[in-house]
Amino acid sequence: MAQASVQLARRAQMFAFVLAMSFLAVGSLLIVLGHDVAGATVAATSSVSLAIAFLGNSRRASVRPQVEHSSDKESILDDETAAVS
Repeated sequence: MAQASVQLARRAQMFAFVLAMSFLAVGSLLIVLGHDVAGATVAATSSVSLAIAFLGNSRRASVRPQVEHSSDKESILDDETAAVS
């Protein structure tokens, strides 16, 4: 099961990379063909989207603690409720 999720994640990353490079190529082609505003918009939008997706995923991964056992989960919840009180 874990192997399948790793393969799915790898496939999704490759698809996202190909899609992003395609948008950058189309934006560059539009600029070369004289459509400066449209090309810059397409290229910038794809670049900003990738940056937001990358930064959002890295922040989520660093913020959330990984809990494997229910006893660890309960102790984390107890610590959080004690901090709130």
